[in-house]
Amino acid sequence: MFILIALSSCATTNISQINKHPPEIKHSRIMTLCIISSDNLTAFDEDFYDRNVRYSFNNFEDLKYRVQLEKTIRRNIENENGFPNVIKSSEVFQATEDYTYEEFMQKFNESGCQALLLVNLKDRWNTTKYVTTYYENSSITREDSEPNHLYYCYLIDQKDLSRTNWVAIVEVQGVFAGFDTLNNHLARKISRNLHKNNYIW
Repeated sequence: MFILIALSSCATTNISQINKHPPEIKHSRIMTLCIISSDNLTAFDEDFYDRNVRYSFNNFEDLKYRVQLEKTIRRNIENENGFPNVIKSSEVFQATEDYTYEEFMQKFNESGCQALLLVNLKDRWNTTKYVTTYYENSSITREDSEPNHLYYCYLIDQKDLSRTNWVAIVEVQGVFAGFDTLNNHLARKISRNLHKNNYIW
């Protein structure tokens, strides 16, 4: 049983990142925004919002996934005193409500956040492996299915949403893992790199 528990939380994480425009003053308050889209972000403008965010960032179908991801991002970025402050978009925007780009931006600006952390689950797939165990007079082959997630992450400065300050591609490969395990590994990797590269306190 112990081995099964250990395997259930096992995952490997790879990150590729570009430190484009580190802020002069590190951010102390950011908002998380989690979506599922196949598109790449060039600018967080009305066109991108309408195509990739408007009808998906607060839909009912993916609510459980988004809430868990935002929760684990906050837990990994904030210290015990709640600093830097992470505002979850799921707390600001009502689920299933339709927000125009102007309404979204108004609420974002009113939140006092200095940056938007956009996390996009760009792809997900399973890898199947066959493991054979040999005994004295027999062998057993079992099928192991490993879930994988590919995330595209962007840190966008509130003062200029047409420019991404930090971009990262994170691939998480899991063993007997659910989306919560994969999200936890992603959140730790994001937090470590944003702190290390002086984007947040």
